[in-house]
Amino acid sequence: MSETLSIHIGEAGIVGVIADAEADPTAATVVPLGSPGPAASRAVAAGPDGTVLVGDAAASADGPIVFDPIDRARLGRTGALTAVITHVLERAAIAGSTATRLAIVVPDDFDGDARDRVVVAANGAGITDVVTVPETAAAARASSVPADAVVAVAIGAALIGSVDLAPPIITREDLGETVRPDPGPAIPAPADSPSGSISVFDESDPEPEPIVAVRQSPASVAAQPAPRPTPRPQRPEPVTAPLTHEIPDRSPPIGLIIGVIVLLVAVVVLWLLLFAVGGDSQNTTNVVPDTTSTTTELAATTTHAPATSSSTTTLSTTSTAAVSST
Repeated sequence: MSETLSIHIGEAGIVGVIADAEADPTAATVVPLGSPGPAASRAVAAGPDGTVLVGDAAASADGPIVFDPIDRARLGRTGALTAVITHVLERAAIAGSTATRLAIVVPDDFDGDARDRVVVAANGAGITDVVTVPETAAAARASSVPADAVVAVAIGAALIGSVDLAPPIITREDLGETVRPDPGPAIPAPADSPSGSISVFDESDPEPEPIVAVRQSPASVAAQPAPRPTPRPQRPEPVTAPLTHEIPDRSPPIGLIIGVIVLLVAVVVLWLLLFAVGGDSQNTTNVVPDTTSTTTELAATTTHAPATSSSTTTLSTTSTAAVSST
């Protein structure tokens, strides 16, 4: 396991420690940050040339000074904490450190979101292997190592962070204690500085502006509606009649039908008349032959009578009477 660099930003200031629990669980190297002690001021400010000052150099700066980089990171403003981590990494490199893991001490009441923002600040300094260690756990781990009280918490965090499988961490919340955030010392603001927190450098995640809800008040129920202008009547467009085509009359003419009927009636009447006349002619023709036959028969009878004069006269008279009656 490689070395682990721990950073503790506490009441005494900024402390950096390098340790490797697997190589030597009791050895720790303090990174020189302040003069003459091991801790540097936790101040962050902007220099005259625009550079970011950290530690004792920032404490005496003329401009606005930030003294709460950890608390600002909780709110998402990670620029100050990134500047502190970058400063400690540079000092550790000067001291010959090759640490690739960073262990940062955080307050016990930091939730998951707050710890994630601390990791984001470390990522901004170029460190991706980051471990957040609660302050109570770091102090408990350092109790087995004789060290100065100023650097004890940083040593405990370095020893915890240098182990691949860290032991279970028990915080005061797990013990049922009420944890309240430490407001820190009250620092009076300069008379000519505006109120509120001031950023002295470009921060990676600025605090979002509050969103003001815009609501439109409903109109009164009893209020009269605003008069609307009378719409101007529009002139109707002329309607063009569609083109019509005359439908031809395909029904048969009535006069033709009547003429055909009259012609048929005339033919029937004529046929009936002809039929009646033909019947009368046939009856007349049948009577004539009967008369002729009778006359002929009588004549023949007269011819063959006996040759006596009295008989002839009598027969002739009889024949004449018969013909006359006929």
